Amino acid sequence: MNTFPSPPSTLSILRNKIRVPLSSIVRLEADKNYTYIILNDGRRLMTSRNLGSYQTELPESFVRVNKGCFLNLYYLNRRQGRQLLLSDGSVIPLARRKIKLLKSLSSSFV
Repeated sequence: MNTFPSPPSTLSILRNKIRVPLSSIVRLEADKNYTYIILNDGRRLMTSRNLGSYQTELPESFVRVNKGCFLNLYYLNRRQGRQLLLSDGSVIPLARRKIKLLKSLSSSFV
């Protein structure tokens, strides 16, 4: 019988010294060669990895909504034009090229 490994439930950061539960991550934001991980309790963790390096480590509930942001769709309240309103009150711009993708995915998570 084939068994497949379950997807990771945490994201390792700072050279694997800290493990952050994926369910507590609201979004990841790029800042040049650094990435800020914004958590649901308001904390911001800074890592020295660029945003793109996290793409393979994130589950399908995380979507790149613009050049500088991966969003956890579980924290998306609604879309208003090209802006995304999050459950923590944040407003994130949505890239034009991501509108169709977001429409198809968000119904599964919201």
